[in-house]
Amino acid sequence: MMLVIDHALYVNAPVSVTYHHWTRYPEFPRFMQGVVSVKRPTWTRLLWRTIYAGEPELWEARIVCHLPNECLAWESVNHRANHMRLDFSPVAADMTLVTLRAEYEVLHSLEDVGTSLGAVSERLYGDLVRAQRLIEGRTALPHLRFVALN
Repeated sequence: MMLVIDHALYVNAPVSVTYHHWTRYPEFPRFMQGVVSVKRPTWTRLLWRTIYAGEPELWEARIVCHLPNECLAWESVNHRANHMRLDFSPVAADMTLVTLRAEYEVLHSLEDVGTSLGAVSERLYGDLVRAQRLIEGRTALPHLRFVALN
C-alpha cells in the first residue's frame, strides 16, 4: 500500500532563502522528527540515518529534482518506496508557499495503524512548521494544529 500526503504552508521569507534552507541536508535533524543524519556524498545521492517505529534505519535516496528556487525531490533507491517533493512558489518578495508531497510504502500492520490515525501526515506537517520557524528565525514552537489537505 502506498501512502500519499500533501501539505502546504507559507513562509515569511523570500523564495531563495526558503529554497536554500531546504538544500542544507545535514541540517534536517534540526527540524525533521526521527532523522538522525543526512549526508550528501555526491550531487545526486543522500544517505539517511533515521529512527522509524523505534528502530534505526539506514537508506539511500537519489535526488530527482533540483531546480533552484522551484523544486527539490528525492526518492529511495535501496529501501521501501519513498518519494518526497517540495515545490517553492514566490507569493510576494518576502513570502513563499512551500508545498510538500510525500509518497511512501506501508510495509506492515503497525504502520497501517499509524497511517490510519494520521500520525505520519501529522509528523510531516510538524516538520514543515519546524522548518518554517527556523527559516523565519524563530525556534520556539507554538502548539501545532494539524490540518490535512487530503
